[in-house]
Amino acid sequence: MERRGFVRNVVVVLVTLGLAACAGWGGMARSPRALLASNDHAALAAWYEQDAAHLREHAAEMKALAEEYKKAPGTGPGPGFHEGLPPKVDLVEHCEILAEMYTKAAEKADAMARAHRNAKR
Repeated sequence: MERRGFVRNVVVVLVTLGLAACAGWGGMARSPRALLASNDHAALAAWYEQDAAHLREHAAEMKALAEEYKKAPGTGPGPGFHEGLPPKVDLVEHCEILAEMYTKAAEKADAMARAHRNAKR
């Protein structure tokens, strides 16, 4: 159980860093803070909608990667195991956890977009 907690902590850190790195995605020229400061709720709604779409793309990629890890030889203990890689189950679990986190983050971004769409009325 302690190992699972460690894996979750690593995943949280990776997602946080990934989201921070994605702050400069194309099409998101103005930061949400700048949009909020200018009271531009329509632009904030669009920003969150685009963010949700990117997060869903990441979730889909992680789900696909988990499926590949499930069937890929050489990603688990035994012959063909690549030194330095965690056991196969950890790689699958890692991808599934990330997919779940990206999906939840997309849902929250959708909620923020709705809130800003309603605020502009």
